[in-house]
Formats: sequence, C-alpha cells, structure tokens
Amino acid sequence: MKERRGRPEEGLLEASLSELYEDAPCGYLFTRPDGTVARVNQTFLTWTGYTREELLAPVRFQDLLTVPGRIFYENQYAPLLRLRGSVREVAFDLVRRGRAPLPVLVNAVQQVDANGQPALVASIIFDATERRAYERELLLARRQAEELAAVVTTAGDAIVRTTPAGVVRTWNAGAERLFGQPARGSIGRNLREFLPPAGAPAELARIADELRAGRPGDRRLGRADPPPRRARRARGGLGDHPRHRRAPRPRAPAAGIPRDGQPRAAEPAGDDPG
Repeated sequence: MKERRGRPEEGLLEASLSELYEDAPCGYLFTRPDGTVARVNQTFLTWTGYTREELLAPVRFQDLLTVPGRIFYENQYAPLLRLRGSVREVAFDLVRRGRAPLPVLVNAVQQVDANGQPALVASIIFDATERRAYERELLLARRQAEELAAVVTTAGDAIVRTTPAGVVRTWNAGAERLFGQPARGSIGRNLREFLPPAGAPAELARIADELRAGRPGDRRLGRADPPPRRARRARGGLGDHPRHRRAPRPRAPAAGIPRDGQPRAAEPAGDDPG
C-alpha cells in the first residue's frame, strides 16, 4: 500500500502561518471596543515606526491618528461601527515616528460576545500613499479642466471643438455671437455648414489630416453667409463732413477800412511849415 503524502505547499502554509500574519502586505490591528490596541502585526509596526511594547502600553487606535482623523473617528467612524458592525475603506492618516503621516484605508469588523455586546474590533489596514497621490492628480486635473472651461465659456473669440469628421461638439458664447447661431442648434452639425474652407473643396480635408498628425494648422476660412457690404466712402473723404471742414482763413482788410468795419475819423491836418 502506498503511503499518502500531503502536498508540499500544505506543510509550508502551516509552518509559515504566523509569518504570513506578521509580514502580510497589509496591517492587522485588533482593538477593544474603546479603541485600545490588543494585538498588532509586524507590518503595522514597520509602517508606523513603533514597537509592539509601545502600542500595547496601552495605546488607543484613535491616538495614532491626526487631529482631523481623531475628530472623524469620534463623530463618524466609531458610531457607524457600533451601528452597522463593520466599516469599509475609511481614509485616515496614521501618525508615524519621525516621518510624515501615512495615508491608509481601514476596513473593520466588530465582534460581539455571547450577550451580543461588542468585544473586539478586527481591522485590516492598507497603505494608500499611491492612491492618495493619484487622487490629488485627478483633483488637480479636474480643477485645470474647470478653469479651462471657464476661459472657453467667457472668451470673446469663437472657440469650437469638433470631431475629426468636423461634427461640432462644443460651441461657446463667442461662436454664438460670431455666427449668430445658438449652441443648441449648432452642436451635432458639421462645421462646413458654418465655415466652408476658402479655395479648393479639399482644403478642409487637408486641414483635418494635419490635425490628426498632430500638426496645428492656421488657415484662412470663409463664412457661410457673406458679410454685409461696407458703406462706400464719399469721394471727398472725411473733409466733406461738416465736422472736418476747415474754417476759412481771415482776409486782410482793404486800405482805409479797419478790421472792425467802422470808418475811421479824418486825422487833423498838421500846420503848414510854410
């Protein structure tokens, strides 16, 4: 009869169960209902920089949180845990020794005794450093997109976004003023209906090819509706307008007539020297 042997990995798992707990890729924390630490694994100690003796002194879990985290723990986390018996993906910042706070996500389950009273809280803690950085990047990108959208919306110039085929996707207030068409009636139509290319009909296709290749294009385009004719200027130019006519130059008065137009009195004749 052949001897039955267990698989090698089964013995390995049994021998290293304690190691798997201590060196797990996440932190394990067991606390009493008031938050006092009862048991903790080595991963949590490595992350925070504390020793096992320091945390079992005893220390409460909420004492390891930043000030905003402690406020949230007392007002939201602990009441929700008592009410529901579990919480998931709660974001905290752990205070570490000699280092910046560590962003973490906490999942916790409340265990009760035979009388249904809370006895122990088992928590699993994940390092959320990369996730927090990713969330900050998303928030920054969102703010930049909102600022850009505000600039496009309030811009005096016409800013239109289209698909590669020329179908209008966005139509700002400047485009409404320039083309006289509201955004509601313009989005979904082809840009060639409003702005046909000047010159050959293949010009728009060539511009689209350049844009697809990543080369910005600057081309002169025509409008679908011809612009109104400008008023013809008079032959005389601005000089014929009364406001631009020059005042006549004063003429020199005739001999014997003063500038005021009144005749002068005859000058008395002098004594005859003879």
